[in-house]
Amino acid sequence: MAASKTGGEVAVQDLLGCEGRAVILRTSWLYGPVGSNFLLTMLRLHRQRALAAEPLCVVADQVGCPTATTGLA
Repeated sequence: MAASKTGGEVAVQDLLGCEGRAVILRTSWLYGPVGSNFLLTMLRLHRQRALAAEPLCVVADQVGCPTATTGLA
């Protein structure tokens, strides 16, 4: 997947970047009020596990920078 992202960025830069008409922005961990995303999934799982009095276990070896879709737009 990284090669296709890079290829797309290079194509945009070649077409528009030298004229200052494009900005390439990479994001990760997008979340918003609709759709499927990490934040909504974690909130749903938290509710389910709390009602069942079960612990919610998650991995602790990943680092990211959550980005709100509303802020990005």
